[in-house]
Amino acid sequence: MKKIHYLLVFCFLMDYAISNPLMAQSGGHEKSSVSHPGYACEQQWIEVLFDRQSRVRMRNGTIIDLETNALEGVASILGALPWHEWYRMTDLPEPLLDQWEINGEQRTGEDLYNLNNIFRLKIPRGTDIWSLAAGLESLPGIYLARPVPKPMPLPAMPPGSYQSQQGYLNAASNNPSGVNALYAWTQTGGTGTGVTVCDLEYSWNYNHADLTQAPGSQINPNAISDPFNDNNHGTAVIGELVSDNNGWGTTGICYGATLMTCGTYWTSGIGWDVPGAIAYAIASLSAGDIILLEQQWEYTSGTQNFIPIEWWTDYSPNQQSYNGVYAAIVTAIANGIHVVEAGGNGNVNTQNLQWYGNSGAIIVGAGGATTSNNLQRLSFSSYGPRFDMQGWGENVFTTGYGTYYSSEGPNYYYRSDFSGTSSASPIVAGALACAQGYYNANISTIPPTPSYMRSHLATYGTPQVSGPSGNIGPGPDIQAAILNFPPPQTYYDWGDAPDVPYPTRSANNGAYHLMDGTTYMGNTVDAENDGQPDANATGDDLNGSNDDDGVVFTSQLIPGQTASVQVTASVAGWLNAWIDFNGLNVWADQGEFIFQNIQLSAGVNNLTFAVPPVAVPGQTFARFRFNTYGGILFYGNGGPGEVEDYQVFISGSGQDEYDWGDAPDGPYPTLSSGNGARHLIVPGILMGTSIDPEPDGQPDPMCLGDDNDLIYPPPNDDEDGVVFQGQLIPGQPANINVTVSVQGFLNGWFDFNNNGSWLDPGEQLFTDILIPAGLNPLVMLIPPTASTGQTYARFRFSTVQGLSFTGMAPDGEVEDYAVNIEPQPEEFDWGDAPDGPYPTLGASNGAYHTIVPGFMLGASIDAEPDGQPDPQALGDDNDILYPPPNDDEDGVTFTSAIVSGQAATLNIVASVNGLLNAWIDFNMNGTWSDPNEQIFTDLMLVP
Repeated sequence: MKKIHYLLVFCFLMDYAISNPLMAQSGGHEKSSVSHPGYACEQQWIEVLFDRQSRVRMRNGTIIDLETNALEGVASILGALPWHEWYRMTDLPEPLLDQWEINGEQRTGEDLYNLNNIFRLKIPRGTDIWSLAAGLESLPGIYLARPVPKPMPLPAMPPGSYQSQQGYLNAASNNPSGVNALYAWTQTGGTGTGVTVCDLEYSWNYNHADLTQAPGSQINPNAISDPFNDNNHGTAVIGELVSDNNGWGTTGICYGATLMTCGTYWTSGIGWDVPGAIAYAIASLSAGDIILLEQQWEYTSGTQNFIPIEWWTDYSPNQQSYNGVYAAIVTAIANGIHVVEAGGNGNVNTQNLQWYGNSGAIIVGAGGATTSNNLQRLSFSSYGPRFDMQGWGENVFTTGYGTYYSSEGPNYYYRSDFSGTSSASPIVAGALACAQGYYNANISTIPPTPSYMRSHLATYGTPQVSGPSGNIGPGPDIQAAILNFPPPQTYYDWGDAPDVPYPTRSANNGAYHLMDGTTYMGNTVDAENDGQPDANATGDDLNGSNDDDGVVFTSQLIPGQTASVQVTASVAGWLNAWIDFNGLNVWADQGEFIFQNIQLSAGVNNLTFAVPPVAVPGQTFARFRFNTYGGILFYGNGGPGEVEDYQVFISGSGQDEYDWGDAPDGPYPTLSSGNGARHLIVPGILMGTSIDPEPDGQPDPMCLGDDNDLIYPPPNDDEDGVVFQGQLIPGQPANINVTVSVQGFLNGWFDFNNNGSWLDPGEQLFTDILIPAGLNPLVMLIPPTASTGQTYARFRFSTVQGLSFTGMAPDGEVEDYAVNIEPQPEEFDWGDAPDGPYPTLGASNGAYHTIVPGFMLGASIDAEPDGQPDPQALGDDNDILYPPPNDDEDGVTFTSAIVSGQAATLNIVASVNGLLNAWIDFNMNGTWSDPNEQIFTDLMLVP
């Protein structure tokens, strides 16, 4: 029957939004269907989340995808509008949001959504916004497209020295149970000292006399307002947290914490933007700080069945999606920031809802606060297994409203019956701040993870009491949490010079310092379990954090001359430093103690030292140690502070010339101020055919600085040692030719993720490869995860091994290149009916399909560069690219003869749900456009 195969062409289409929502996943995130109206919304704004594998960015007012093809189909849908405008979710810098993704993935080991992929689309008023959103969400490159919601009521119930009336401060053993804040205040850090709490909502009175932290606490740089024209709700919330301990009024649970507020409603037209507000909070906070989400979401419009705000834009009967708020919460948690979230006043059993997953937030329910209902769920509180903690949901005495005291005006308003998950959430957030403050002050300067603190508070909380069914979790007990913290932990910073000869490991009495969180060099310090010896003194940097950043050599080290160095100190303290000038692998010889008990001020310190005339030219090592009391040697315990080891190079004379790199400085180390890569020019040892000297690095966006420098201008192109053969494509091998003058060692780095660093795993493609003189063809594999677009590579060649992408080498050459990583080319499946009568070739507008793994007829599919016309319709099976036995024409089997006037039967095998279209040229006239020749039109198939 194969001879009649050319009479059939099957068009297999997938409706991503409707026909198979389970297959319509975007990077592992399951889509929900969009119907309208799902909730009250803005009429001109749609929030759009592009696929997580994409890299959609705003450029000159237009969005482009730097990574995939996530914008496919967008222009077609929006082309029907007279105009449209795209806006980023936040005006925070793109690299900052990229860094959150990187940091979060390093902390958690989990794949994180990049918040740069969230946008807001403005459209003309009068557009059918729900239909437009549904059309956008049906596109394969868009994960979610939802109208921006109207702001919803805050999770408070109607309104129904004061410290003695704040029962929630009391012991957990009381009835009703408090959080034991009074005990926490007796402990160092127990008032929340060192912790910042950021309240996200609206409705604050920044002039309340008992809230002296409130003025200046707003971090949203946009014009904001209260959509309900009120200033009480937020005032009551922050009163629970940080009202002053001043002997009158109320006293906040964590009054020693720092307050921030962030409005979630923009007056500029964008409207309610909870994801954007969370992004501002992340940018302003550090690991161990707290975001309080005083918002809620109405699951079914008009019913007041409020649930946690992380259900943002998801509505009945849909499941929860990886929406903008959920993505922002996950990013905060992954960066070590706690999130406390009001559970909502909807009396909803959230166990009956389909959650996307666990965002990591502490979700809070409202518990009873009387002797008769202590720790029971209040009937209005939503509940379910995902709820973690409860707080007082009634009878909370706090600032604002004036229903208890109002005689002196709004700035002295107090209320005795603040309630709802609104009152419960700040109680939990305040307890968390007190526990976190104690932990920071007494256990470790490295804050615990949000998941640890969430579990710890719940484990040692006061259990929920039976009453109205439904889990809302235990109430906080700060005293129990504090008493059950692990013993204080100590962390140490160690050196990374080669061990034996130098003392680096503990077994060799290596140098180490206690990390106290305040005393270090440069911008940061990190902990190690032991010394990290490395041939290039970069072992401390290769553990995920480059903390050897406090010392910069600002001159060459020339025997008999004075050298200069810049040392940055976090606080005032004492510096001791050594250089092994004679290369005898010790720092104890005469003249090698270059700084002995030198007092530094906080900030940058410019210092000089003498290089002995007998110093031996070549590579050697230096050790710098900083603490607050001095008197230390190059080994052993140095108390609170930091040790930084460096590989340095002693020049032969002041007339030495060096070859430097020319990658952009800033992200990459190119200039001498950043210990840029440089090679002492030794005649006859080079890459390519030429080498020229520079006085310093020559950074250039296209890596042409070395070729265009003023000292040796064009045509002196010495970047001629590496030639790329063909395109660089993720997941595919690439060929390069490297030409060198003598036998030596090649090292090469590629910034595959384009984050401005060559430190990431897998980015050193060549490590001490021994290559002979002449042309060397080499093969490298471009990782499948490589970012497309322009990035940078550095190659270093020398007769010595162990070079890093920084520092000095005694011979050879460094060459930097701007390279382009091309996107994976799309592959297509074409037909193979005879072209001429039938449209098969591209020139005839033949039928073709983009190959998407898993979407096919039959068991296989293969790609062709064009149609494969064949008299027997066998061209697709016999093509040269995928020759037999690769028969991918295996999805349709005729189970009966085709007889005029009779029904025919056939079996069709589909891999997934989808739509089938098919044609037969019954009158044999070379066309499928005659009446009744389309035998199937959008027929739904199932696997």
